[in-house]
Amino acid sequence: MELNDLLTSSKTDWTVSKRPLVGPNGEETPGFGIFRDDNNDCLGIVGKQYTITQNHEIASMMMEAADTVNISATRGGHLSGGKRVFYQFQLPNVQIGNSGTMRYLTGLTAHDGLSKIGFGATNVVIVCQNTFFKALGQCDTVKHTTRHKAKLEGIINTLKMSLEVELKMVDNLITLSNTSVPSTITDEFLAGILGGSPSSSITTNKIVSLKQAIDTEYGIHGETAWALFNGVTRYTNHMINYDDIDSKRKSIMFGVAGQINRRAYENIIIDFVPELIVNDTMPVLVDNQVL
Repeated sequence: MELNDLLTSSKTDWTVSKRPLVGPNGEETPGFGIFRDDNNDCLGIVGKQYTITQNHEIASMMMEAADTVNISATRGGHLSGGKRVFYQFQLPNVQIGNSGTMRYLTGLTAHDGLSKIGFGATNVVIVCQNTFFKALGQCDTVKHTTRHKAKLEGIINTLKMSLEVELKMVDNLITLSNTSVPSTITDEFLAGILGGSPSSSITTNKIVSLKQAIDTEYGIHGETAWALFNGVTRYTNHMINYDDIDSKRKSIMFGVAGQINRRAYENIIIDFVPELIVNDTMPVLVDNQVL
């Protein structure tokens, strides 16, 4: 996919500008707003030193970095009106349990002044379209630099390490598909995944729906840890009511649904396959050296 095609199809073919913010009487302030140039929406508040990086610059560098490891951009989008922007690079599909799984490395950036450039792993189970997103790491060398070379080197380094971490996560999921679990999971365990108390009526109602989702996945994958995990992602993807697709994507990537999915991933491993590495996060970079 060409750069312009990616920007157009992802609806990120717009630019931003940093504009000074003034007080009620026109007085200067230390703050600046990041505004979309096409509709003048304010995406975030930043300080004087903040350096803008346009969508086309980020997309171009991510595509250049991805080319070094022979993967290609396939799609993208934005959340919250453009505060966060993402581009996805497709990896080879993998068979986990009885379902094929699409794998993407998701490149992330933001115009809200809060987030750096980073990468995440996005897995989509083909048969039921359950999506699991896990952040993998940020490009610490990129923040506030205007030098293209420094940005690109930071993105390439983080992308390569993110691929290694994503592969480890896939290995973990395959192991879950070969791990048997009880047919009945305790309410306490499910409440821990949902982040509530099993004595709460709200949590109890959620547990009922979650058990229905798990039973459906048991029917597809058998009574395995993978089916249990897919029951959770089925619940967060298809049984929670979202206002729109933007709200759903935001929740799965950065919100409550994402927190539930990640707790499920970690708690299932801890309880049923403790020998696996749960903390499959990025190594620390200092001056481009791995600690």
